[in-house]
Amino acid sequence: MASWEDSPASPGEWVYRQDKRGSIALFGPTGADALFAVRCDAEAKRVYLTHTGQFAAGESGKMTIRTTSALKTFAAANTGGTPPLVAAELAAGEPHLDMMAYSRGKFVVQIKGTPDLVVPSWPEIARVVEDCRAV
Repeated sequence: MASWEDSPASPGEWVYRQDKRGSIALFGPTGADALFAVRCDAEAKRVYLTHTGQFAAGESGKMTIRTTSALKTFAAANTGGTPPLVAAELAAGEPHLDMMAYSRGKFVVQIKGTPDLVVPSWPEIARVVEDCRAV
């Protein structure tokens, strides 16, 4: 994506929820499945980034997150759920999570075979990350 910083954010809103596993921030159009999510597994102190889509059967790939201050690529794999999702697993202390939360207005999520997702940096991301680090 040439000038992602000039691109409008993908349509959608963030929603924050807590459950017995921890907390989750879901991004997507109102009334539809989330396009992207940030989940805290409180017991494992792990953060999972999920994006709609899937790799070819039996394959894994990468999820790239571009923020205003850095670009980082994480190993990712299909989750096997419905709808199909690709997930990357990160330690709660991963510094790039902070870069996502505090990127200047938005960041981009890129996965081979799916359109780039320009996600707004709303407080829900930081809240999930803080939840995961606090437990």
